[in-house]
Amino acid sequence: MKIDVTEALNKPGKSIDFNCTRELASIVISEDEFVFISPLVILGKLMYTGKDYIAKGNIAVEYSSKCNRCTKAISNSLNFDFYEEYSKVEDEDYPDRYLFENNVIDLELMVLDNISLTMPMKHLCEEKCKGLCAICGGNMNDKDCNCIEQEKIDSSPFAIMKELSFEDEDREV
Repeated sequence: MKIDVTEALNKPGKSIDFNCTRELASIVISEDEFVFISPLVILGKLMYTGKDYIAKGNIAVEYSSKCNRCTKAISNSLNFDFYEEYSKVEDEDYPDRYLFENNVIDLELMVLDNISLTMPMKHLCEEKCKGLCAICGGNMNDKDCNCIEQEKIDSSPFAIMKELSFEDEDREV
């Protein structure tokens, strides 16, 4: 995803259109793995401002991941716009600018950064996903289990009362 910007040098306002399609295998964000199931498509333009370059456009990709509650495989897509700046010189006043050298701008880091920032924090197979049972590990969307209810009963301070017998055979009424 490298773009030679030599043709725009010394021509402020000059823009370079780009259209990149690239296969990506997967990325890991916060211990979650995302496998890309479609090619990454980047459409945009680079514009020379007289000093720096502005990159703007759109990124689209489909990916698969696992539901954060029940671990079921799910697929989703991202389609978002980006606006980023590139400079040959690092500037403390603009720490978000991407650096480049030799008149070649590499979009890869910017694309991966934007995907990471745009990716939803939580991935669910459905909004009402019940998740996994904390006791037996079963998928509670597939079957109802009463492990949690049984655990509540067993850990209750009144659980000892299950073993008490209230029938007194020797007592006359």
